[in-house]
Formats: sequence, C-alpha cells, structure tokens
Amino acid sequence: MRNRLAVYFVPEDDSPLGIFGGRLLGRLPRAGTPVERASFPGPRGRGFERSAEKAGRYGFHATLVAPFVPRVSEKTVANALKEFSKTRETIRMPGLAPKIMPGRFAALVPGDAVPESLGKLEKALVETMDEFRDKSVPPKDRGPLTERQKILMKKWGYPRVLGEFRFHLTLAGDVDENFFRLVGELMTPAVLEPFAIDSLSLSREDPDGIFRLVGSFRLGLPETGESG
Repeated sequence: MRNRLAVYFVPEDDSPLGIFGGRLLGRLPRAGTPVERASFPGPRGRGFERSAEKAGRYGFHATLVAPFVPRVSEKTVANALKEFSKTRETIRMPGLAPKIMPGRFAALVPGDAVPESLGKLEKALVETMDEFRDKSVPPKDRGPLTERQKILMKKWGYPRVLGEFRFHLTLAGDVDENFFRLVGELMTPAVLEPFAIDSLSLSREDPDGIFRLVGSFRLGLPETGESG
C-alpha cells in the first residue's frame, strides 16, 4: 500500500506562526528539522508536552485535504497540486484565536469571519485530490458523526469537508483551558496576527508514522485584497 498523503497549509519556518509551532511541537513546520521543544512545569505541564509531542507527528499545519491513500504515485499527486496551485489566489486570513475544540484538542482558529475564497479553495482541493484517492481503502473510524458527516465520509473519505470544514491549526490533543495559560509565553501577539495562505503543501506519512513535507507550491495568482 502506498504511503498516505495530505494537503496542508504550513507556515514558513521563520514566520512568527512557524516559530511558535516549531517550538511547541519540536520540529520546524516545513524543514522538519528538530528544534528544542518548549517545556512546561508540573505534572499537568508534562502531560501537555506529551500531547503536543503526539500532535508533532503531523507537523504544525492546518488541514485542507485530510490524509488519504493515493491510487497513483506521489509524483503524480505532487504535479497535480503544483498545477492546481498556479490557478489559485493568495488568501488573506484574519488574526487567530486560541480555542479548545470538540474532542478536547487545542487549536488556533480564525478570530473573525474567513474569506469566502477559503471555502472555495478547500472544496476545489477536496474534489481534485479525490481523483487520486484509492477508494478501495476503507476510511478511518472517526467516532460519532452527524448524518451529514456520514454522507460526506462515504463520498469523500473524510467527514469534515465542504460545509463541515473549519480551518484550524492543531496544537495538542486531550487538553483543557490551562494549556493556553502555560503556552502563553510562547504565543506572542505576532503569532496571532492576520496572515496569508500563499502556498499549499503536500505531506507524506513515512513508515515511522511521521508526516514530512514533500513540497510546498506557491499560489500563482496575486492577492485580491479580500479579507472576509
């Protein structure tokens, strides 16, 4: 079976957002180079560190197309994503806000309405990448789902797509609000500032279970100035 692939938004390693994610998860978002992981005091802090370490196997990212088993070569998928990226415009995103998501995982989410172009980008990506998905591979169990999510799961192999899609950058799982109190020192105001989605990244799950970047492809059209 081929290694799973996913399409992510991955911030630049030297951006405030990328530096924050690297310190928290222990490796640079794009290069994958190990960096000193942030440590937190007390038993609860050590528990949060372990949760962040688990999230680190995916790298610091926002999912646009969830991991899937391709029916074609990695090169074919990469080339398709590269060509797709040339036809899409940079998206200006609002600032970010910390949030505990359903399922008790910590994430950074848009603090204001997102541009309509983000939903259009995600929809087009899901439809494009689905052409390369091996549909003979049963989807991963995602726990309790709504009826709508079950329909999406059956059609696209993942339940949180299209109307169920919510942009977020995952930080750690199985945490509570105390997590953000502990990481507050890392989360400078610059981390939460508005940013741009100006590239799409293809990541591959290697045999060790860690997702590593295959390549990042710059979006080819200029910014529209759309801000939501």
